[in-house]
Amino acid sequence: MNGIGVSTVNMPGSEIFTSLQTGALDAADWVGPYNDLAFGLHQVADYYYTSAWNEPTAVLEGTINLDAWNALPEDLQDVIREAARASNLAMISEFAFRNAQALEALVDEHGVQLRTFPEDVMAALYTLVTGSHSAPDRQR
Repeated sequence: MNGIGVSTVNMPGSEIFTSLQTGALDAADWVGPYNDLAFGLHQVADYYYTSAWNEPTAVLEGTINLDAWNALPEDLQDVIREAARASNLAMISEFAFRNAQALEALVDEHGVQLRTFPEDVMAALYTLVTGSHSAPDRQR
């Protein structure tokens, strides 16, 4: 974001609301509509920008000591792989559902204005991230 003239600040999540409220921050990127609604960010921010170009989805991460992993029989490795896949899919599905509900509530119940970033901003972000001035190949 600094590359397109936006000053960024990292801070604890617990300080976002107050910083928006006092004007110390002009904007914030938290988790998504579900978490933003729970945090009450709609009380201090009238606009909600979508889509999440910088974080198109969330994933869970698990780490296992390689020696411990290699010591497991293949069938238990398969069980762990499938449990991880199922957990990740459940989380993504729940977030998609709850984010949709929350976004609707933010707009319909709290009067937040839903907006998208202008094309020139998206193009500048694309150039910054990829180093390319060419539009992405959408045929893939």
